[in-house]
Amino acid sequence: MLRPGQVRAYSRGGELFIRPLKGKPRARATELAATLLKRAEGCVGLTRTKLWRDWSELEVGLRERRLAAGLMKLVEDGCRFSQSAPVNPAELREELFLLASASRRQMGAGESFDRERLLSEVAARHQLSTQELESALYADLHRSHRLESIEPMSAETLIRKYEQASLQSVLLCASKLTATLYCDSSQAYRRLFNQLKFLRLLYRIEPLERGYRIDIDGPYSLFESVVKYGLALALALPALQSAAELDLVAELLWGKRRQPLRFRISSKNQTDSAGADSELGALPLEVSELLLSFEALGSHWHAAPTAALLHLPGVGLCVPDLMFEHRTLGARVYFEVLGYWSRQAVWRRVELVRAGLAERVLFAVNSRLRVSAEVLDGDAISALYVYKHKMNAPAVVRQLDLLIARAT
Repeated sequence: MLRPGQVRAYSRGGELFIRPLKGKPRARATELAATLLKRAEGCVGLTRTKLWRDWSELEVGLRERRLAAGLMKLVEDGCRFSQSAPVNPAELREELFLLASASRRQMGAGESFDRERLLSEVAARHQLSTQELESALYADLHRSHRLESIEPMSAETLIRKYEQASLQSVLLCASKLTATLYCDSSQAYRRLFNQLKFLRLLYRIEPLERGYRIDIDGPYSLFESVVKYGLALALALPALQSAAELDLVAELLWGKRRQPLRFRISSKNQTDSAGADSELGALPLEVSELLLSFEALGSHWHAAPTAALLHLPGVGLCVPDLMFEHRTLGARVYFEVLGYWSRQAVWRRVELVRAGLAERVLFAVNSRLRVSAEVLDGDAISALYVYKHKMNAPAVVRQLDLLIARAT
């Protein structure tokens, strides 16, 4: 992932624009990318410091510095480094420094510290040469890691990665994002919405006459977890771009001065490709774990992922994760995990239920959101399941039974 300072961007009229790589600038960028890849391949087996030094010797123009820095970052992200040391570096440093300290205390007047003798003594203990010992001392530091392999890619592929990473990097500075999109099938919508849930993004979905509008809170709208949430938002961009049609507007706080700017992304595809490798898309980890434990429980409820989208016109849309079906009664209850990102998301679901959502839904909420299960009273056909650390399958069964008993 690029840092915002590595993006070739400029502002004008309250909007942020990314300078396109076309014509001669693209040819030069491709040449630079090829050189960086070639030099990285020549540093396989050497340290990260050697790679950086090799890159720093390149002649780069003043206007190319951001581009070069971004390309270097992406190449390095695709490199595999390892710590290579015959002895644990931390333990080796402790041994050597303690020995050196004791040696200094024992020195008499006029004596000088014999560094080479001390290194030779410790090296002999570990059956190493003095040179091997010095290399091993700091082998665990980031700059001393050795380059094992490089992600194979062409210079043009690296340029395309830089262009996409630039878009994603801009979103790291977003306070709000609004995406108007259209997909060719309900399965494509479901996969896309599941991806947003999988990344734990705070969003609101509004159906339109054609497609949906998705409002997503940006990392700069939060008071904590800004970096983690910003990365999740950036990772959601490919899923949004895979829709048949996308018009995205991001409200930014750009640069060190947090300048308010607007940024736009538009794209069109021949076919939807959002999560095409899976019918429903990936489930969040805690939902997958609950599903496995539920299957092992062998209760009178059957659980499975669901493709349903529960929509109440004029109020909103709910994207459940699972559907529970009673093996005897045939009653169905949908299940959505709201987690612990935002209390606002819980109140939106409560509003949806109170406004007349017809389907039974059990909403799972982490206790850290400080929301009581009594928010939805006994007259509602849906309920809140509040859990502390981890969702519990037997507790979910009890909640489902109570919900059905309430309805009957």
